[in-house]
Amino acid sequence: MIFSMTGYGRAELSLAQGRLEAEISSYNHRFKEYTLRVSKELAEVERDVRLWCERKLRRGKFSVNLSSRLVDPSAVYRVNREVLLRYFFEVEKLRGELKLLQELRLEDLLLLPGVVEVEVGLDIDREELSRLCLELLERAYEDLLSMRRREGENLEGLIRGILRSMESNLRQTEERWQEVRGSAFSSLLEKLSSLASELSMDQMRLHMEAAILVDRWDIEEELGRLKSHLDQFYLILEDAKESAKGKRLDFLAQEMQREANTVASKVPDARIRHLTVEMRNLIESLREQLQNVE
Repeated sequence: MIFSMTGYGRAELSLAQGRLEAEISSYNHRFKEYTLRVSKELAEVERDVRLWCERKLRRGKFSVNLSSRLVDPSAVYRVNREVLLRYFFEVEKLRGELKLLQELRLEDLLLLPGVVEVEVGLDIDREELSRLCLELLERAYEDLLSMRRREGENLEGLIRGILRSMESNLRQTEERWQEVRGSAFSSLLEKLSSLASELSMDQMRLHMEAAILVDRWDIEEELGRLKSHLDQFYLILEDAKESAKGKRLDFLAQEMQREANTVASKVPDARIRHLTVEMRNLIESLREQLQNVE
């Protein structure tokens, strides 16, 4: 099983004064990174929340939001005079420029953002508030992981489809190589023999040069390593003990890309070159999918 790095989780908790809400979203990223927003009523537990993020969050880019929606009969409402006056002077200036006759009403100004501030206090001690907030985050995080797991299942289906296409491509390449290997080497020896006679090269030197060229043309090792990498890929996918597999899988995909490039550079056969181009395209598609694997 693999996990996607894309997910969203939410949880809320009802209190006598209102409710607390936690939201966590995540996206693909090479490492772990997060942004945290805590409403001012909960500022005293922000350090605990940040420690929770450091300990709990895994690979990906996270947005963590912890907020409160409180209705407190003892709340204090305060008019921010500085903000109100800035609004007033700006609106009056605009009214004069546009030659508007309508008078500016105070009740309209009071509705503007930041003019009226509400000071609400929670009748909960810090330790209890911290416990409630962290429990809420745990619930939101479990919700997020459920989505990442579902997304991971869909992603794994796409990846396995690409792997099956790669296996088919590799079988065709191996079969074609067995067909052309003998004739390719025979043709090479004939050309070398003709060149050797023109240059008066002795037979021992001829066989040494032929052995070097044959080794340069042979792709048995590259095909074997490609098959081995595919086998390792399946083993990692099926490993139930490990959840964060993205980096290991991407490393294997890079190795497969390197082997495919080597095959393409060695063999002059048109059919094998075509198959290698297909293989490289499949590996590129595989790596694109792996960018979102945790």
